[in-house]
Amino acid sequence: MSEYKNLIESIKGPVYSIITPFDSITENIDYATLENYLNYLYECGARIFYVMAFNSRYPQLSFKEIMDLNQFVIEKLKSIDKTNIVIVADPVVSTTKSSLIFSEHANKYGADLISLIFSERYYNKSQVFDHFEYISKRCSLPILLHEMKFVSGLDGSLINWEVDLLKDVLSIDNLIAI
Repeated sequence: MSEYKNLIESIKGPVYSIITPFDSITENIDYATLENYLNYLYECGARIFYVMAFNSRYPQLSFKEIMDLNQFVIEKLKSIDKTNIVIVADPVVSTTKSSLIFSEHANKYGADLISLIFSERYYNKSQVFDHFEYISKRCSLPILLHEMKFVSGLDGSLINWEVDLLKDVLSIDNLIAI
């Protein structure tokens, strides 16, 4: 955790969620509008940016489109100011191995954190811990845990995170934020 001390200390103030604009005719991501939006946020003082799975409309995007969006935002914001903090995410629904692929991709292009959601059906605490530990051991990019209620694999009900599970997951070396 000490190797991430500077990053943790630099995350102060507002974190700006990136809204993904779409072209009304082609329904593709409107990168020109997105670039204008990122420039506008920066010019207004934003320095911490979060491409969040839901606000950034990941459920409407393919895996490739999500990767392209993440890469575009990282590269654009780092070209404006290399000290900008850029957080990107994995898809809302993905396997552990897919989450690792998104983490490695984000790391390759210079993201500061990867926001990960555990979206599998919940059966036990070790399943959740193993998911985050697997990614942590294979990718050095710091992890932000996007905590959402679990969906029970037994009856479909929503389940809150247990405090002891949160403590266990927070013991993972590069999991630095919730």
